[in-house]
Amino acid sequence: MVKLHVVGFPSHFGEIELLELFSLYVIVDDLYFVTDRNTGLKLGYAFVGLKDEIAADRAIANINGSMIGRNKLKVSLAITRSSK
Repeated sequence: MVKLHVVGFPSHFGEIELLELFSLYVIVDDLYFVTDRNTGLKLGYAFVGLKDEIAADRAIANINGSMIGRNKLKVSLAITRSSK
């Protein structure tokens, strides 16, 4: 599985909206919004798990730089702890 780091979506964007966006181009295997431990509020970024690098490349090519309202999405390969 390949993980993508997604930043820049509006605060009202939820799992359904992010899944709908990615599903236009790829099949999403996993989705995780990062939240504050104390408040439970989203911190403005998420991780999306995809089957392979081909799907990741397709998602990045089609979604990175897209505008959602006034917000510009940034989609990139996530750096895993073992890759550092």
